[in-house]
Amino acid sequence: MLNLIKRVHFPEGLQISGGVVKAALLNHVSTYHDLLNQAHRQAQIILRDANDEAERIKEKSRQLAANSVREDLVSLKEITARKENNLLDNSSSICTEVCVVVLEQFISTASDFLKIKTLAEALVIRSHSARELNLQANPDQVDLVKKVLAEVLAEQMNLRKWNVKADEELQPFELKISTANGAEINVSLNNLIAMYKEEIERLEPALVPVIKNLEVNSESIS
Repeated sequence: MLNLIKRVHFPEGLQISGGVVKAALLNHVSTYHDLLNQAHRQAQIILRDANDEAERIKEKSRQLAANSVREDLVSLKEITARKENNLLDNSSSICTEVCVVVLEQFISTASDFLKIKTLAEALVIRSHSARELNLQANPDQVDLVKKVLAEVLAEQMNLRKWNVKADEELQPFELKISTANGAEINVSLNNLIAMYKEEIERLEPALVPVIKNLEVNSESIS
């Protein structure tokens, strides 16, 4: 330190003479070193505070990023859930539509006997309280209706009296029954299909969990 001091040109009054360092110079140097130490400590404090602040900013940035990612994930999950529900609803609607088309195709390609039998069974069910069955049918199908009705009642062990008459106003594959109190019930292939369609559509909400379960099982197998 003294060698360093000797090499420095100090102001007059502080200059070293004869290798002796004046007290004023030592005091000045001591004060200078104190200032340096204080400045160094202050710089360390500032640096430490700056590092702490930088860490806080980094942590806050990480939290903001994490919150943003979390919000994005929640939003994505909601969007995915809505799309999945829409897909399930569409799938169930497609299933019911396919069932209706298959039913219509089956009935349209079925034999005349099976068509009349389907209509007769529907009439017998709808008129279960009538003691006697008085049916009307298209004149060209009276004999077929008699044959079918006898078979349907025998299968159901139904002992009710029955009779079939011709009605020129009725179309082929259209039956009408008159009850004792004067009520009339008509059935045809068209309203029978409409009735079955309503029953199929009522099952649509129950198809959603079934389709979802099938998808889960398919994913687990694959």
